[in-house]
Amino acid sequence: MKNICIILVFVMLVAAPLSLWSAEEGAAVFKSSCSRCHGENGEGKTMGTMKMPAVKGTKTSADKLVEYLMKGETDKKIHNKPVSGLSEEQAKVVADYVINMK
Repeated sequence: MKNICIILVFVMLVAAPLSLWSAEEGAAVFKSSCSRCHGENGEGKTMGTMKMPAVKGTKTSADKLVEYLMKGETDKKIHNKPVSGLSEEQAKVVADYVINMK
């Protein structure tokens, strides 16, 4: 039992910084790649005559967001192609960041 407790503490100590890094990385990717259209806090933005949607409070799953960022959707005016320069890892951390926006 003592060994299990030691292992759990070790895992928690390793996992906590990784999840913090992921959140920080997600915020950085959002700021550099998404915020100019979706707003600094994901609230959406008007650009000229076009209203960019809010992403804060989205009901879309993180997996679907990753797929959307990596592949695009051909029936959309914007994001009809993959987001250029975005790796799959970056797509994952920004999707998690968006899902957890408060």
